[in-house]
Amino acid sequence: KRRFNARSRLNLFINMATGLSFILTSLSGLYLFFFPGGRYGVADPMILFSRTTWVDIHTWSGILLTSIGVIHFYIHWGWIKKVTGKMLGTVKTLPNDTVIYQPVNKFPSQAG
Repeated sequence: KRRFNARSRLNLFINMATGLSFILTSLSGLYLFFFPGGRYGVADPMILFSRTTWVDIHTWSGILLTSIGVIHFYIHWGWIKKVTGKMLGTVKTLPNDTVIYQPVNKFPSQAG
């Protein structure tokens, strides 16, 4: 028996890729921050990789993180609309699952 349907597996994959790319971007950013490489008289200590490799890791993991973030936002757009509508106003759902947002008038004395 399968535990996840196809959409759930896709969401899990995207979440894992987002986490991995975030970790890579963060670690490479910390390396580049603390070891500026030649500036200020500090030589590149070449921890695991050369500075050029760290820059490439940082660049490509940042691009991946941004791309996956956009995809994640797209997948969850319906939820974002629903929650934003609830926060900013009342939400009414018609019988055919059409959602209508009606803003809440928080200041009735200024209406008109």
